Order: sequence, then structure tokens, then C-alpha cells
Amino acid sequence: MKATIEGYTFDFPTATSIIQLDDPQYHSSPAMKAVDVVAELPNHRIFVEIKNYEEHKEWFEKDPCNDPKNRLSKIRFDIIYKYRDSFLYYWCSMAPEKENIYVFLTDWSEGATLQHFRQTTDARFPVDFRQSKYPSVWTRTFVNGYFVVNKSLWNQGKLSKLGTIL
Repeated sequence: MKATIEGYTFDFPTATSIIQLDDPQYHSSPAMKAVDVVAELPNHRIFVEIKNYEEHKEWFEKDPCNDPKNRLSKIRFDIIYKYRDSFLYYWCSMAPEKENIYVFLTDWSEGATLQHFRQTTDARFPVDFRQSKYPSVWTRTFVNGYFVVNKSLWNQGKLSKLGTIL
């Protein structure tokens, strides 16, 4: 199945649906945030948040309050709550339990920027709580995989086994 959302064409051969979750028809509560894309595969649910910052670099450069640290903090805050709220949306709707994968898809081209962002957000998306120091408390997990990628890295890495970006 293919779908074009936010300028990216996603191709998930085994998908049963690919939706733009932040479309008002899916996300009814103004108190909650939503990721851009959710792809339903037989055993996986892939949540994708898309941010194209390099494409709009001139907007940030013109902003008198432009501070890279503050900008990255805001991005971190946004992607954390967009995933948590989107996951909660599916959990509350009694959607079938699947492995949940969260992808922050950006147009950043520098590997160091992608790696730094991944490292500074990694603790906020602890993959598989059952492996934590509290295994008796956490019998389920809310994220089985977390990735920070650009289009090229998506198509070259583990995610390409589930689908690609054309």
C-alpha cells in the first residue's frame, strides 16, 4: 500500500492502512497531539512524526528568538507528546495490540545531528520496559522501537524491511 503524506510517499507492501492521524477526522480531542502518519501492518503499528527543518531554514534564521538549544528542546517536547498521545488514542480505542514503532522522520542531512537528537531523546522512549529494573511492574511496553532518521537512512536501515519512502 502506498500513501503520500507531508510530501513523502510511503510504500508499505503489507500495510492494511496508512492514515494521516493528525487529520481532524481521526483525532478528535484538541487537548491531544497526534503524529503525522500511522501505518498498520499485520504485526506492527508504525507511528511517524515528520519535521522538515532544513527545507524552512530561512524561517528560523529570521526569528529574533532563534536559539538552537531552545528549538531542539521544543522539538523534543513535541515529538514526545505526539507519540504518547497517539499511542493513547489507539490504546483507548481498543485497537489490537501490536509492536509499536515510533519514527521521527526529518530532512536533517548531518549524521551527527541525527545521532545527537536520538541520544538526547532516547531515555524518553524506553524501548521495552520489561527489560527495565522494574520488570514486575511493567508487563507491557508502549514502544518497541524508536528511530530518528532521514529518508536515506530509513531506506538503508532496519525500517526498510517494513516499508520504504519513494
